[in-house]
Amino acid sequence: MDGGIVASGGRQREGVAAFYHVKVSTLSAQLSHLFNQGINAVQLMRLEEQAVDKLEALIRDGDADGLRDPLVALIRGRKYRIVFGIVTRKDPAGRSQNLPLFSRISLMRGMKTLHLMDVPGSVIFVSDETAAGEGKKKKRKKKGPVDAPAPEVAEAA
Repeated sequence: MDGGIVASGGRQREGVAAFYHVKVSTLSAQLSHLFNQGINAVQLMRLEEQAVDKLEALIRDGDADGLRDPLVALIRGRKYRIVFGIVTRKDPAGRSQNLPLFSRISLMRGMKTLHLMDVPGSVIFVSDETAAGEGKKKKRKKKGPVDAPAPEVAEAA
């Protein structure tokens, strides 16, 4: 497991540990990675006891103000949920319509996978308050002279 999961998640609320996975993008590839990251984290915790041991060590080494033991107990008891956070300038009221088609499909499949594992999942949109950049400039090909069509050649009979 990467340390980002603990740094960005692992909060306790209502008797469930919440793991937050966050991306600053609505690009399809980035979002597919985001949704797979959450699913892979749950599968890893379910299939590899060493992953849970490492996560517990990270939690115990962190600053959790007396919440370490309850948080570890929730994780070991498989009482957790996944929250996908998408940082965007788009209107949050647009919900999944803010996402490209294949990202919506990936999200739907990911949520079904979490449901099959009895892990609640949710998506939140976070308003991107940073100053908008200029964006990437596309490289344009230089227009050259148009080639003349090749002359037709008559075939001999």
